[in-house]
Amino acid sequence: PTNPDGLAYLDFSVSTTGMLAGVQMSHNAVGAFCRSVKLQCELYPSREVAICLDPYCGLGFVLWCLCSVYSGHQSILIPPVELESNPALWLLAVSQLRVRDTFCSYSVMELCTKGLGLQTEALKARGLDLSRVRACVVVAEERPRMVNLAICLQGTSGPDPTTVYVDMRALRHDRVQLVERGSPDSLPLMESGKILPGVRIIIANPETKGPLGDSHLGEIWVHSAHNGSGYYSGYGEEVLQSDHFNSRLSFGDTQTVWARTGYLGFLRRT
Repeated sequence: PTNPDGLAYLDFSVSTTGMLAGVQMSHNAVGAFCRSVKLQCELYPSREVAICLDPYCGLGFVLWCLCSVYSGHQSILIPPVELESNPALWLLAVSQLRVRDTFCSYSVMELCTKGLGLQTEALKARGLDLSRVRACVVVAEERPRMVNLAICLQGTSGPDPTTVYVDMRALRHDRVQLVERGSPDSLPLMESGKILPGVRIIIANPETKGPLGDSHLGEIWVHSAHNGSGYYSGYGEEVLQSDHFNSRLSFGDTQTVWARTGYLGFLRRT
């Protein structure tokens, strides 16, 4: 492109409020996104990756159309709609092609577990063998729907997700109080994923925009080279919500530009 910061594509989806809106993705952001996924998932030309995701928007579109071009690996594309008539298609493809890494959506995983739960012996008779699978990345784009989709991408060789236990009574008052497992009113919370290379996360007070410390509940803010640059509506005019993509802290590091996700969370360093 003549201008790396120029618009590459609009990533359209229906927001949680029911409005059709697109996130503007620049050429720089697309390249940084693909680079980050390549590093985290170790996508090299000799790799084969099976993808069972809708390709229309979000991470599904990036994995279907862009990542293999950037990294040079071979993508095995399996449309999720095909599983409605053949629920075993994805698992059989992973088995027969001896795939080590695969991406799928929660709906695909649910369809397989519900539709194939009573067919274990039949699948074994057909030679289904998933012992070669090193990583199965389940992509969650609906909850939470994030400004930066890469934040919730689970790494292929990382440790098991960390689980902490918090007091539900304190959580109702926007406070995070860690308790022991089995304590009264304890609620287990599992980490939402691994942070990709080049991504920074901070928890901020949504009203004062000040940074919050470890284990404090606040709004999740994201900074990376592959953040979207703004919203674009379905009618051609830009949506005036630039604060979502260009926020700064009120004190501390006031120079870094952050994207506001609108979702609450907290950081717990372990």
